[in-house]
Amino acid sequence: MSELLHINAYLEKCQPDEKKMLNMAIERCRNLKVNLTPIRQVVMLMVARSATGLKAYALLESLKLLAPSAVPQTVYRALNFLIKAGLIMKISSCQTFKICPLTDSASSQALLICPQCNKQAFITEGGFYDEFTQLLQLYAFSGRTGKVEIVTLCNLCAPE
Repeated sequence: MSELLHINAYLEKCQPDEKKMLNMAIERCRNLKVNLTPIRQVVMLMVARSATGLKAYALLESLKLLAPSAVPQTVYRALNFLIKAGLIMKISSCQTFKICPLTDSASSQALLICPQCNKQAFITEGGFYDEFTQLLQLYAFSGRTGKVEIVTLCNLCAPE
């Protein structure tokens, strides 16, 4: 069985909510006039299935189960594409990749990360990023990346 057949079979077996996410991602890519190839869809699904994000080499090992000829470049190209399309983000503080909420404000997001238990949560309140951008401008920073990581203890890990 060819690698493409393995990849297509993997995509066919996704859950309804995953299919909905992929369809939204395909539509976003269509609007950007770029192609969300099957291999990119698989990488996106693998990232989405991880609650705390995945490292690139963990993705490569999982991808090799479907596509034995996959090499690091395969994963990094897919990850870079997905980042540019606003579908995933790289969490610099722990060198992992995490799915982005597929909303209109996906290009401007803030992620809370607990350094002890690795709990993560996106800040979805609309005004946060706007206020943060104003602060950046006040201190003469651009904030063009549109991604903010806030490393702080969650309520379960914080001392009383």
